[in-house]
Amino acid sequence: MTFPATIFLLIVLISPTHLAADPWVHERGEQSFSVFFVAENFDDIWIKGDDVNMDFADVDQTTLFLQYTRGLTELITLELSTGLTRSKMKTNDKKYDGLTDSTVGINWQLLNEYHGSPVTLSVSFAATLKGTYDRSSAGQPHSPGDKADALEASVNLAKALGHRLVLVVDIGYRDRYNGVPDDIFYSLGLTGNVLPSLILGARYRVVDSRGNLDIGGPGFTPDFFHETEEDIDSFSIAATWSFGYGHSVNLGFATVIKGTNTGNSDIYFLGDSYNF
Repeated sequence: MTFPATIFLLIVLISPTHLAADPWVHERGEQSFSVFFVAENFDDIWIKGDDVNMDFADVDQTTLFLQYTRGLTELITLELSTGLTRSKMKTNDKKYDGLTDSTVGINWQLLNEYHGSPVTLSVSFAATLKGTYDRSSAGQPHSPGDKADALEASVNLAKALGHRLVLVVDIGYRDRYNGVPDDIFYSLGLTGNVLPSLILGARYRVVDSRGNLDIGGPGFTPDFFHETEEDIDSFSIAATWSFGYGHSVNLGFATVIKGTNTGNSDIYFLGDSYNF
């Protein structure tokens, strides 16, 4: 698999704001730029593991993400992400918009199975700067995020299964600020070259919040949505088509299959990536 196609496919499969989720890195001086559009919708929410109807209307969120990566050394890649987002609710005039939470991080490769190691392994570190959108409030619970700064670290592992398939695993911890609970995240994914220019992939991902406040539970008020325990189990599929000369087009779909205090969302992705 080529780096630009594989890295972008894995970004789509995981989360646009979670950069390093695989152990591959650029060569020194190599760069990539990606832009993609994300559309998310839900009309019901998960509360305490039960799917509860959200009877006040649909919520739609759209985001334009920009991502840039550069090989600082043969083993370390710099990763940057930012974008613009907007969220609206069908029966509410309030529209949330602004900069997304922006992230800067590094991915440091420790092992490479193509250089004699049994697996490919990296560690990644990232800092998140909260976006400029407003938080949810009473009668307006549809903010596009928690608006929180964060520090995170993860371990990322990959193993080739023959010549066409790659198994990818990551696990990490996110230390969040501004009153938002920390979380643990992990995922398991599989990608494969079905054609010389086409890569398909699927991924199961879990975000496990360290919080203990539930929507409607003791101590909750509408101004404390960002303090709730938001657990998310999601499944995603994606495809990347490479055109050569470092150019690839990407599309994907993700859905929340279980959660706590979170939207029962369907998410669609479409993007373009260049490597140079």
